[in-house]
Amino acid sequence: MRPEREPGAPIARLLPLALVGLLLATVLPIVLLGYLGARDNTGRLLRDRGEAVLDVLVDRVAAHLDPVRVQVAYVTEAVRQGRLDPRDDAAMRTFVVAALAATPQTLGVGLIRPDLRITRYNRADFRVFDNTDPAAFPAARSSLEEARAGTGPRWAGPVWSTLLDQPILQLRAPLVGADGAFEGVLVAAVTIKELSRYLGEIAEDLGQTPFILVGRDRVLAHPALAPGGQSYTTGIGEATRPVTTFEDPVLARIWTRAAEPLSSHAPLRRSQGHWSWLNDQGYEAHAYLYRTIAAYGEAPWTVGLHYPALETRRERWVVIGIGLGGTALLGLACLAAIVAARRLARPVLGLAETARRIEALDFDSVRCLPRGPVREINLAASAIERMAEGLSWFQTYVPRTLVRRLMAAGHVPGAAEQREVTVMFTDLERYTDFSAQRPATEVVDYLNGLLVRIGPILEASGGTIDKFIGDSVMAFWGAPEDHPDHAAAACRAACRIAAEVEAWNNARRLDGLHACRMRIGLHTGPVAVGNVGFTGRVDYTIVGRTVNVAQRLEQAARQLFEEAEVAILVSDETARRAGQGFAFEPREDIRIAFVDAVAVLRPEGSREATLSG
Repeated sequence: MRPEREPGAPIARLLPLALVGLLLATVLPIVLLGYLGARDNTGRLLRDRGEAVLDVLVDRVAAHLDPVRVQVAYVTEAVRQGRLDPRDDAAMRTFVVAALAATPQTLGVGLIRPDLRITRYNRADFRVFDNTDPAAFPAARSSLEEARAGTGPRWAGPVWSTLLDQPILQLRAPLVGADGAFEGVLVAAVTIKELSRYLGEIAEDLGQTPFILVGRDRVLAHPALAPGGQSYTTGIGEATRPVTTFEDPVLARIWTRAAEPLSSHAPLRRSQGHWSWLNDQGYEAHAYLYRTIAAYGEAPWTVGLHYPALETRRERWVVIGIGLGGTALLGLACLAAIVAARRLARPVLGLAETARRIEALDFDSVRCLPRGPVREINLAASAIERMAEGLSWFQTYVPRTLVRRLMAAGHVPGAAEQREVTVMFTDLERYTDFSAQRPATEVVDYLNGLLVRIGPILEASGGTIDKFIGDSVMAFWGAPEDHPDHAAAACRAACRIAAEVEAWNNARRLDGLHACRMRIGLHTGPVAVGNVGFTGRVDYTIVGRTVNVAQRLEQAARQLFEEAEVAILVSDETARRAGQGFAFEPREDIRIAFVDAVAVLRPEGSREATLSG
């Protein structure tokens, strides 16, 4: 007798088609968008990294030359206002020597008077040489003529100085007295070697080669021209080198090879760039990024860098790997869906409801699922019960609040982003001495008693507990979800923690127990936030200078213990962002790197703000 057909057979044939179709309709666009997004993000990162280096180079050029212009303008303005008489040699020496002291990049200053009498102020020993032979300044007469027709400081050069035996830039400024009489021209000689030295430091740190060209065909600064570099010499008689014959073969071919667009980069915003083959065999490609600045001479400068195209190969392969990996995973998922669907014999509404509870991190209600006649469903129910039990233990070590925030924010595992957050560090004073003299169980009980009081305060205020580091806690506000008033929330949490810890410490001391004072540091600034770790073990955390500054503030708070049981030290940025409602007392005696000013947060006075300074 033929057995009766199982009632679930039609579903076993139709369900694989439905699941595979649904999987393709939902996941394929995600894979495609993920690939396109990764390609776009990678291009933006490569672009931003290159342009950030160019920003540093341009800022360094400005930092090297702009102060000289400021000092020279100060001297000329003093002459124009009548506060300085250029005929008074003693007064001129005082002003010019002060300008030299403020600008170490200035090698010397020359004063060319209308009668071609020249006074030279030397930086090496601050000596003054009067009636210098005009033959030592062949451009003296032309400088006077240009100054008579000019209206302000003007850069000239680069030129080779036979007197200083090195290439220099000249800043020429006309001197006009209070009566409008032309009194001569002030010429400042600025060294170029320091630019090459700085480029050498950049090259060593980044593994890329920066350069500065005059126009497009003359090398002004390069790591090889730095003191100690392979091409550094003195007395060669020329201020710049032809780019086509320069010792750097990659730079020498910057304009001679066919330029290709930087397709791996997003469109450049403030710069230009291209890549080209270094040789005719079609290998060893190099990329060039450069920017034009036109403020330091007759010809514009080209500030740039070059690096092997192999440096971006990893990023390109990562993008390709995302596309290929997503496609492969999609194929495997389809196969798994077909296999799983054919094993099902009845609707999985019960399991779907259980999955929904697990998704909501509601593990307590998943205790004993109903069983049915289908063995596979029973096995799945048993597996889900065990999974829920394991996850209920897992949530003890991974904060449930953090997981819910990441889910609500739609966080993509592994993706990092730039955020402005407020970071808090707490630590106990003299905790090491306390723990060294007591049993481990007593130390752990003390820490748990403390953390059970401050942990809920941090989470209730919207903070994310990053980690416990012995007796210290690191937390931050502003990620993963947006928190516009994260600085104020962090300050409120710090005040509540101070009140809670002070009350607990007083109670312990009344009972004859030991209690440690607490230090708290708060700082607001940009960080990189995302997952850090390796496959199978990651932490959602933040990295950046802001974290280091917050920890330094916490450590510096030890200077305040003569004033309070809990010392709270905040940066000026946190105080500014926190706004009204807090009592901040500036502390000028405490200095922290990368922070303009710090202040003490007084919990007892934070109902009405008394921010000053």
